[in-house]
Amino acid sequence: MLDTLIDKVKGRLRGFEILQHLREHNDIRVASTPVIMLSDLSQTEHIEKSLHLGANEYMIKAQHTPNEVVLRIKKMIYV
Repeated sequence: MLDTLIDKVKGRLRGFEILQHLREHNDIRVASTPVIMLSDLSQTEHIEKSLHLGANEYMIKAQHTPNEVVLRIKKMIYV
């Protein structure tokens, strides 16, 4: 699980950078790690950017309960 706003520095959304580094990693186990982006940002551009960079799913915090988040994580882990 990764938040788009993690370590927001000088206007940059570091969560996107972290996702990109994961997907470009030389170790296939790291590069293929399932990632759910969890964010307060609901703009289409952020959702599309996350999916374009390789996120498996994008969840908007205000639209999901903690139990829903846990269920999605479990589903992704056990597939």
